[in-house]
Amino acid sequence: MRRKRRRPGERPAWAPRHVDAAIEQIHPLEGLVLLREVFVKRKSKHLDLIEEPGTANTVIADVLAIHETTAEEYRFNPGDRVVLREWSGGRWALRGQPVLLTQADDILAKIVA
Repeated sequence: MRRKRRRPGERPAWAPRHVDAAIEQIHPLEGLVLLREVFVKRKSKHLDLIEEPGTANTVIADVLAIHETTAEEYRFNPGDRVVLREWSGGRWALRGQPVLLTQADDILAKIVA
């Protein structure tokens, strides 16, 4: 099978899609969550946190927006820090700021401080 070559200027499939919208303008539908990935560069005494992106099977993220019924069902709100699967959701760039839109089922745990 012949592999398709990318032409100069084409966006690779893994690159985030750029959208000209503010985060406040994005309202996820039921069952979806808008997140911002957090890259932790330290280790805790009791928990080994992710040092670099792509070094584990999970990602730590902050919840930016969530549908009302999804928030009631899953019991997390905007501002909470969560752990989710590494390859879940779609990556977007909202006015240059990278975000992740994923299903609430892909969230594994809520980090309680």
